[in-house]
Amino acid sequence: MPSYPLESMLLRVSLSFILLTVLPPAALHLLLPRSVSKRWRWLGIWLPTLALLVSVLFLFFGAGYVSLTPSVWRTRLLTVIFCVGMTELVLAAFLALGRLFGQKAGKGFLAAGCVLAAVVLSVFIYGLTEGQQRFVTRSFVVTDDRIPAAFDDYRIAIVSDLHVGTHHGDTAAINGMVQAVNATKPDLICIVGDVVNFSNEEFAEFLPQLSRFKATDGVISVMGNHDYPDYQKWDDTAAEAAHARRLQDLERQAGWHILTNSHHIIRRAGDSIVIAGCENDSPPPRRGRGDIHKALIGTDHRAYRILLTHDPTHWRRAVVGKTDIPLTFSGHTHGMQLVLPGGWSPAVLVFPEWSGLYTNGQQRLFVTTGIGTALLPMRLGAWPETAVCTLRHVDG
Repeated sequence: MPSYPLESMLLRVSLSFILLTVLPPAALHLLLPRSVSKRWRWLGIWLPTLALLVSVLFLFFGAGYVSLTPSVWRTRLLTVIFCVGMTELVLAAFLALGRLFGQKAGKGFLAAGCVLAAVVLSVFIYGLTEGQQRFVTRSFVVTDDRIPAAFDDYRIAIVSDLHVGTHHGDTAAINGMVQAVNATKPDLICIVGDVVNFSNEEFAEFLPQLSRFKATDGVISVMGNHDYPDYQKWDDTAAEAAHARRLQDLERQAGWHILTNSHHIIRRAGDSIVIAGCENDSPPPRRGRGDIHKALIGTDHRAYRILLTHDPTHWRRAVVGKTDIPLTFSGHTHGMQLVLPGGWSPAVLVFPEWSGLYTNGQQRLFVTTGIGTALLPMRLGAWPETAVCTLRHVDG
């Protein structure tokens, strides 16, 4: 098995959180007024920092840490480090401005920094509590003369990135997701990957709740990068493959129709559309498992085809100009779980297509920012969403 994604991801995430644990308090130590005694600097800054640092080092490198298997205490620890670190950064920035403008202005900047740091912390707390439960519906219409007349006004709910393991022990949270999706009253539900964080046991825990999705034509799903056991260490490749198959079996037990480089035909009043589903296909060094050609074998090229593929970068790499698939649904980006007023998200720095509907000639891609959370159980601006696509037939 290649070292990525487990070792690479572990290294990047661990370094990020170690730096976030150490650098902000170091900046505060240097920038605080001299009137703050060394005793209070150690008690107020360095003792809590040392406790967090020891915890995060054990989290990533301790003997008990075998893989990125989810646990409540890990999530809480990383959340505390993120919130404390970002709040300290805000305060340090204002202290630096106070130094820049002189001693007289320093007290004003210190007061302003404390107020803004408190506001930032309050916003984070909102994202951790209400934000990840603020379910929204995003609706859009796709009009095409290739859509069969029998599927005019056909409603497809697009759901992605449930990451149910984040809510270990919290059936109410999963029920909330399911109810939000069912409330859109779709004809079809398409789940475009990342149902779990790292383990099929996460799905097993919530099997009764995940069996309650309701749509006229059922639930169709594909695998996302987190749905494979790539984020755990495996010495036995057969056991690794069995772990992935177990998740697929659980999805079938929930009544879902999982597509692994395959397709499903939906028929209505003598017409039909094809839902093709690829296994996850991300850029190197991740594993590319998607095979669009295989997914379409046996389909009529004249039929209206919709592709489900978790990673939106797959669209430009393998769909645009290489196939005649008119419509693709993806997820994966989460919108980085943060969208600022005005609609900007750091996701734009990573993904050319990160949220919403994109068009290239006669081909369209819709990217949902997802309904769950990963790493940090927080959403701000990028509220948990169910996207609803209404197909609209027009005469050619």
